[in-house]
Amino acid sequence: MHWDENIAENMIIAESQFWDLVQTGVAPPADGSDATEAAQHQRYPRHEAGSAYEGGSAMRSLWDAFTDAKVKAEEADSLRKTLRAQVLELVGNAEFATVDGNAILSYKAGKDVDSLDTDRLKREAPEIFEKFKKTRPGSRTLRGVK
Repeated sequence: MHWDENIAENMIIAESQFWDLVQTGVAPPADGSDATEAAQHQRYPRHEAGSAYEGGSAMRSLWDAFTDAKVKAEEADSLRKTLRAQVLELVGNAEFATVDGNAILSYKAGKDVDSLDTDRLKREAPEIFEKFKKTRPGSRTLRGVK
């Protein structure tokens, strides 16, 4: 990879902006990254019963844009699944698919994975299940109200 002065300058600017936020205690803007989502789950793990946020027209516009994007993503995911199924139907048990003798994809099985049958453990050895179980808080779900 070669040095790109523009990329380096942009990284310096982004770092400076981030450090300004750190020093002033201001959260960075919500950008849709996994890090932002994890931070939001940590900051807002539970709802406050009976509370409501009044967002006015800005909230309406944002919510409408979100629901439109969600529909488009579901449509794209449906198409992706259909295309994947068609590819897999053609590949079958083959390890690779080729075009003009050149491999364009592989379809290999991963390692087998051991898992624990927690329902059976709870039934047949409840004292062991209770000794080792971990309770995690439930996650919050974002959904529209009808």
